[in-house]
Amino acid sequence: MKQDYTIINKIMEIDNNYIDDKAINRVKKYLVAPWLKYIILCGVLFELVMAIYLFMQSCIISPLIFLVFAIIIGSFYPLLVNRTAKIYLLQQEEVFGDEPFEYKIIFDEDKLISISKYGYGILKYKYF
Repeated sequence: MKQDYTIINKIMEIDNNYIDDKAINRVKKYLVAPWLKYIILCGVLFELVMAIYLFMQSCIISPLIFLVFAIIIGSFYPLLVNRTAKIYLLQQEEVFGDEPFEYKIIFDEDKLISISKYGYGILKYKYF
């Protein structure tokens, strides 16, 4: 297999990795950056505080609008997690073929490289 990827400084290599939809479903909450969960949580808390404040000011319609927005913002995170897992699985399937995927992982200085064990394809992920 011709290597068409460059390794600057190989830190670690892991062989014999298997992944399928069950494995992705177990770890899908880790596919989304944790800071995004905290931003969504802050948005929900802000909406709830505003709803309580307006309710205490004897408004009726405005608190309901803020509660609806809190529900919409709160439901965004689970949708984002499921969509990210689905995109990751489709990306793996497109590059590596049918499930379960068998690949090798190489940790480099600036990226993570997934190489199919059977030479189907290569995926590169930049570190955050």
